[in-house]
Amino acid sequence: MVISLAPHENCTEHLAKFCLQHGVKHIVAFAGGSNSKGDHLSDEETRKAFQNYQSRFTRQVLWEACAALKSYPVAILTGGTKDGVPEIGAKAAKDSGLKTIGIFPSVAKEDSILADLDIAFRVGPFYKSGNWGDESPFWSSVCDAVIVLGGASGTLIEMAHIMKINEGVAKTRAKNPDSDIKFKHIVPVHGLGGVAEQIQFVWAMHEVRDACMPKDIIKNGQGAAQYILTEWGYQTTASRSRHDFLSSNR
Repeated sequence: MVISLAPHENCTEHLAKFCLQHGVKHIVAFAGGSNSKGDHLSDEETRKAFQNYQSRFTRQVLWEACAALKSYPVAILTGGTKDGVPEIGAKAAKDSGLKTIGIFPSVAKEDSILADLDIAFRVGPFYKSGNWGDESPFWSSVCDAVIVLGGASGTLIEMAHIMKINEGVAKTRAKNPDSDIKFKHIVPVHGLGGVAEQIQFVWAMHEVRDACMPKDIIKNGQGAAQYILTEWGYQTTASRSRHDFLSSNR
């Protein structure tokens, strides 16, 4: 016996309408922990220093990424809740004039949801009561690329799901080289440990990893954004400068 399961709402239709209305062609996600309190550290002073560094580094990376992306038809996707990467990323996007999308599970408390998202989706469970992680399949399917900072089990679920989607992309392209189906790019930014610095070692087809992740270590938001834009075929400021230099020296 086969039972077909489907969401109650047609999320694809809602999101397509939103993107059309605002001229959005690509969705870049920011992935990482909502907050790491440094509980693994032994003393209070070290924990506070870690938290301050984490907050400053996350803010710098995500502001740099949004500054590099703001001239392109991009919207920013986060987990849509307060604290850490979701909140900092959504604020950076807003301040840069980018549209914001939030996707979170039904168990997210009302007072933990960011108030000024341009569009938000509350994802209910398929089985029994809701849990964190219910939103991951939808979140992973929506984004075209993801910048990863730190992260733990929730981030790992999302990255593994994107890897699995990319395996399907690789098989489709192998059968039909003219297919316009594209890989979802995963761009880890080093500096906070976590999933971002281990994702290269997750079990996956090596050709998929090579196609969807940078070969060099990236340590800042500008580099992450430029990698994505270059993979999408945009000529970024950095690539234009290099092109102008080469042209003037021919």
